[in-house]
Amino acid sequence: MSGSVTSTSIGSSTRNSYELLVRCPASNVFTSDSESDDKTSFTPYPRHLPVVRKFAREDYPLPDKPIKIRQRGDYSSSNESIGVHGRDDPLPNKSTRVHRRVNDLLADKLARVLGQEGDAKKYSRSPRDRSSESSSRACSPLQTLPLLSKDKLPYDFNDVRVHYCSEELDLDDVDDYDDEDNLKNLHHFSVASGGFMNPKIVHKLREIDINRLLPAQYYICKVLFTKSSEPRCFSDVVTLSPTGTGKTLAYLIPMVQYVLERRENCDPKAGCPLAMIFVPHQPLAEMVKQKLDQITEGMGIKTAIFTQGYTVSSGVEFEIAVCTIGTYAKTFKKSLDILKTLEYLVIDEADVMLADFSCFNLFKQLRNRTKCRALLFSATANNYMKGFVDLNNCFFIECGELNTIAENVIQNFIEIDTEKRSSLYGIATGNPTLGFFEGPANPFDALFLILKSLPKPLKTIIFCKRKVTVEFLAHKLVLIGANAAPIHGTFGSKMRNDIIGGFEKGKIDILVATRLITRGVDLDVNTVINYDLPLEVTEYIHRIGRCGRNGARGIAYTFLDFNNFSDYLPSVIKAIALQVNEMTLKKNNRKSLPKFFTKRIDAFVADELRKRNLYLRRVQQDQQLEKEDDE
Repeated sequence: MSGSVTSTSIGSSTRNSYELLVRCPASNVFTSDSESDDKTSFTPYPRHLPVVRKFAREDYPLPDKPIKIRQRGDYSSSNESIGVHGRDDPLPNKSTRVHRRVNDLLADKLARVLGQEGDAKKYSRSPRDRSSESSSRACSPLQTLPLLSKDKLPYDFNDVRVHYCSEELDLDDVDDYDDEDNLKNLHHFSVASGGFMNPKIVHKLREIDINRLLPAQYYICKVLFTKSSEPRCFSDVVTLSPTGTGKTLAYLIPMVQYVLERRENCDPKAGCPLAMIFVPHQPLAEMVKQKLDQITEGMGIKTAIFTQGYTVSSGVEFEIAVCTIGTYAKTFKKSLDILKTLEYLVIDEADVMLADFSCFNLFKQLRNRTKCRALLFSATANNYMKGFVDLNNCFFIECGELNTIAENVIQNFIEIDTEKRSSLYGIATGNPTLGFFEGPANPFDALFLILKSLPKPLKTIIFCKRKVTVEFLAHKLVLIGANAAPIHGTFGSKMRNDIIGGFEKGKIDILVATRLITRGVDLDVNTVINYDLPLEVTEYIHRIGRCGRNGARGIAYTFLDFNNFSDYLPSVIKAIALQVNEMTLKKNNRKSLPKFFTKRIDAFVADELRKRNLYLRRVQQDQQLEKEDDE
């Protein structure tokens, strides 16, 4: 990996050193020619200041501390770099106004991109603005975001397995498929056509550009809507399906249908709570509520959301509610009698929710009081899910391989060196250029090359573990002319919805995010970049699952530094390598992997075989000792 080197000098200037926000009409390397006239690049450093060379790591906790910048005339050479709270930082600790202006840079940029120039202050992450944000968070309105429509690729239904306890079932109906072995149009499944779906639901789905059911949706409907005798009609259902395969609609469609059936059958429970849907965090709750409202629009179904930032009361009447566990515990823990008519407990991302002991107990308490059925949905599985359901009366729906990446996502691995200084220069002049370097690149240099090579529009999410890294990385991307925005749990609901809405509408090209949006959030994403690795391989699977959703193709880039154990855990690297090895063996395309990664894979596989042989040898020895004792 290399780039041309051009010597450049940064002359002195009489400008104020703290005049950070400088508008540069220079070309934007991340914008196509047709877009360059509409978008303006922003360079928040004056032309006479050196380039920031460091990036946010554990050693450099920006931007929560002020950036240290030399005063005018304190530096002697254009080759000096601005250290960022690291051991190489030669700069004195001056005014905190610099940090505030850098924080305000992103606020101003977001306000301009989202068309709210007069209200930039609410996007500022400066400490002076955080107190006012918390007071407005409680009454933030729910944002209405448009559902996405994408070109879908054919999905292989042969990889779907349905079991009742240990008995394998064949629920396929030949009449449900066309001549090309794809599911027929939604009208075929309408009750008016002899199917199982309410015509009102079919009409609403077609309005939001959904014309066919996906495997998870089809089989969950077949399981729930097929008439069966006891105890199957009261059985739990566990659905395991890869990310981006329509699990949200898979549980929303049956719940809406059951509400309509209650009303059509004049059930005395009509209008009372029927289902509660639990999700791990607020952004996912808001998105599920948005989809639920789109499906139920005009049907008169009472829906509710119980999560932080919304006025909640145990006296709220609803038929279907979307909840996070904390708000549910505060609202209903002492008034479970209100939920006595509840029939369905839906847990999305069940693996992570049931792994929490307090959540597990709250769900068990709710089930014991209401005797409701449990519907569990997740892309990854663990033993907590089996411990929650009744294994003697449970359906299991498995779509594809468990705990794996979808096959329509192309994984790329790039070796980087977090100790290497950046070779990127020309930021202050509005023309960022990558100089020459040898060996693994600095992570931000690798990120720059990837973003520059991606097709437009970018539609990219960059994942990081730490909030300070997220904010600093977003700031630096704005410096080089990218339309980037950070998003993490510190942001209020209104701000998060504005940023996500701007990303969906194409006003923001790059989201730099923490684990907040790794699960369940359905965005139209082409590329995912893992700037660092999560603490668990399951989170890595969910990160990459943000692209390649609903059968669309996606690309994932993962940075690896084998010498930085804090950001790139060897155990996670090993788990990823073993999984990638199995996928490449199946597809017989091992040559597509970089050489540095195949060497690591071979070492990991050899280590696993050694451990497995050692384990088998010990088992054989134990069996031999048992035989000798018996004799």
